[in-house]
Amino acid sequence: MAQQSYNDIRSKLLSELRLSGFADNEVKFSGYQIYQDYDYSNYGSPTPKGYVVSEQLVVKTNRTETVSKAIDAAIYSGALVSYINFEISDKKQSDVKSQALEAASKDAETKAKAIAKGQGKGLWGIVSIQNDEMPVFQPYRYFDASPMASGVAVDKATLEQNAMEATKAVANISPTDQTISASVTAQYKLSLF
Repeated sequence: MAQQSYNDIRSKLLSELRLSGFADNEVKFSGYQIYQDYDYSNYGSPTPKGYVVSEQLVVKTNRTETVSKAIDAAIYSGALVSYINFEISDKKQSDVKSQALEAASKDAETKAKAIAKGQGKGLWGIVSIQNDEMPVFQPYRYFDASPMASGVAVDKATLEQNAMEATKAVANISPTDQTISASVTAQYKLSLF
């Protein structure tokens, strides 16, 4: 029964995603598992409840406006949305990081000139400069949507209630602002005047 429930949800989810405009290369399944589930509420030995079938589906797209469509597809298919992750593309991150490094380098020179001027000196030349690399943390937001197939039938009213609650929450999901910063350490030679 768990395998059949899983197959039904998987098939419906793929169909919903395609109807929502997602291409096959934006959808990837991984981590298929099937295992026996037990009831541990009795302090004696665990009682078998049935089987759980699960598989992770990753929907990866650069169209942030379609995130709600992916969530809706999962909800209406009876799947569980475990998390949503917004990331900066490698190219965009590299471009912005380069701009931040350029600004940090100019700032280091401006500060060095001000310090030298305060001592009645000038800058003669740069001795060394290095990038003090800081990692970019990618934010993510966990979002629970609806029950997943585990061999136990979910009644239509529960599924519809979960879908309504999740749909309300989806309206508020959007990427957050991210800060990319750069820091450089520069050493300069001072002129005598």
